[in-house]
Amino acid sequence: MFSVSKRFLSKNSKTSIDKFFPETPKRKVKEWEKRGVDKDEFFRRKYSFMKDESKVSLKKKIDREKRYKDLKSSTRREDRYGDSRYGNDRYSNNRYGNDRFNNDVDRDPLNKSSFYEYVYGTHSVLSALKAQKRYSYNRLFMYNPKEKAEEINKYAKKYGIKIEQRTSKNDLNILTNNAVHNGVVLETRKLQVPDLLSLGDVNTEDNTYEMTIMNDESKESVDKSVVRQSKGYPFALYLDEITDPQNIGAIIRSAFYLGVDFIITPDHNTAKLGPAASKASAGALDLMDIYQVSSPLKFLRNVAEQTPWRIVSTDLKPGDKNIDINSLSTILEESPIILVLGSEGEGVRANIKNLSDFIVKINKNRSGDSIVDSMNVNAATSVLLSKFLV
Repeated sequence: MFSVSKRFLSKNSKTSIDKFFPETPKRKVKEWEKRGVDKDEFFRRKYSFMKDESKVSLKKKIDREKRYKDLKSSTRREDRYGDSRYGNDRYSNNRYGNDRFNNDVDRDPLNKSSFYEYVYGTHSVLSALKAQKRYSYNRLFMYNPKEKAEEINKYAKKYGIKIEQRTSKNDLNILTNNAVHNGVVLETRKLQVPDLLSLGDVNTEDNTYEMTIMNDESKESVDKSVVRQSKGYPFALYLDEITDPQNIGAIIRSAFYLGVDFIITPDHNTAKLGPAASKASAGALDLMDIYQVSSPLKFLRNVAEQTPWRIVSTDLKPGDKNIDINSLSTILEESPIILVLGSEGEGVRANIKNLSDFIVKINKNRSGDSIVDSMNVNAATSVLLSKFLV
């Protein structure tokens, strides 16, 4: 028969088995319960002063957050059983698989979520918070940040983002795959890039131009203003299958600085506009207007045939459409321009060059050596933008 010692039943000990169970946390009293009113009545009073436009905006925000919450819940369930639509089976295998104790197996960090991406670096994080283009921000990780920490904290508190001060730099190294994070990492949803359906007319009197975009599953026609202080015609970049995120990030940085109005990319065969590109852009990724097209040739053919926009492509070979590099600013004074920049290896595709109004070439000023026969696409972009815009 089981016997209980006197020591176990000491004065300060509980004799009930309940002591071995966690205590039920106290339920937080809701605000409407404190005031003794119905929940619906409480919120009706709270928002009764709002204008109709504000109510519509609030409803859109609530619907968006509900979709985000449902998607997050669904993703967690899928990740748990290794059936994630987002392709992160390794997470569930690491946690629940038979090889989880095998030190020879390469495992992803368990504290990284497939639902979020991790934007790192002072300027990238600050720009992501300022631009407010992302659907949600989850957590802000910090470890001995060197600069702009106060400003970043201010935005995080303003948006209700959970701030986690870490005691180890390695925690942030894990989240960023050992990238240069400057002690700041933001856990956030990836940047949503709207679809650009078409370009329209340009109004030279007020320096505006028309475009039709698809955003949040709705088609919308918008009027945009030229961003440059000197105004004039709008100027855009089309990045044709550039696959290096460092290059595309550096191009976005130069484009934003020099006053490009917007950037277009294909929705396939292109670099991911993720944390690496954001870091290379010094935060310009979130600040720049960027759109994607599903059928580049169809889009550019429509631009060439039905709009006042002119297309300028780059090429190393001479041809009938070639224009002198020093006359680029002149053609921008006559019409809106889309400058097409090609991939690192292949350059601009032949079909796009056929649709172009002009072809421009950067001449090599050194003879003899044929090893270095072209410029990096980022460097070439900076040279061409300076000819157009400076």
